[in-house]
Amino acid sequence: MHLNRKVDLSFVYWLRDLLDPSVKVVDSYPTDDSGVPLVEMTLPTVSVEQSIFLEPFQLGGDLQTKFNIVIDVYAKTKTQRDDIVYSITGHLAGYNVPVYDYDAGFPPDVNPTQIGAFVPIGDISVIHSRLIAEDNKVLHWRSIIDFQGYFTPKE
Repeated sequence: MHLNRKVDLSFVYWLRDLLDPSVKVVDSYPTDDSGVPLVEMTLPTVSVEQSIFLEPFQLGGDLQTKFNIVIDVYAKTKTQRDDIVYSITGHLAGYNVPVYDYDAGFPPDVNPTQIGAFVPIGDISVIHSRLIAEDNKVLHWRSIIDFQGYFTPKE
């Protein structure tokens, strides 16, 4: 499994451990079995999306992989949304997210080995949005948490 995928999955499992078990955590925007985005979903739901970019690291042309993580929070109420957002951002500020080797398997069947950590850098932005469309109540209370960071291997 590629390291970038291990970072992505580590966020999913980190959020599952961090948040109340009633919060559904999914890898990417919730879809049905055929990949069609769900209009109605179980609330509250948190989804994780990752993108990567390469930037010059030092003289000599080396590139460092940086990650942009976007966590979408979908909730029933403003209070529920805010509680989830504050829990996530509170744990991101000043903490690293452990990254595990999922080649051996996945929790709860396997307790994978930690291979490093995701280190958040720069700003953590939170955008609250409230969609007013009457036919789509699922997205009325939504927040987007957006931040960047890099992977550092365990010594």
